[in-house]
Amino acid sequence: MPLLNICSVISNNITPQFAFAFLSSKREEDYTWAIETSFLKLCKKYNILALKCIIINRELALLNTLNNFFFILDYILCY
Repeated sequence: MPLLNICSVISNNITPQFAFAFLSSKREEDYTWAIETSFLKLCKKYNILALKCIIINRELALLNTLNNFFFILDYILCY
């Protein structure tokens, strides 16, 4: 099962983990479900307004899903 791990880096070099989601597959629908039900709810609850950059691997379904939610962001692709 694929695992989606959403974490951050804050100013004092701590990396908090925000959300984990086990996915049934690596399809856009699965990533959309995970982003909507975990990450966007956390952003709304804690007033997280702006993301600066997202680091992802070359998972095209995840990249397409993120483009649907976050229109103006910088992406760093890890190989």
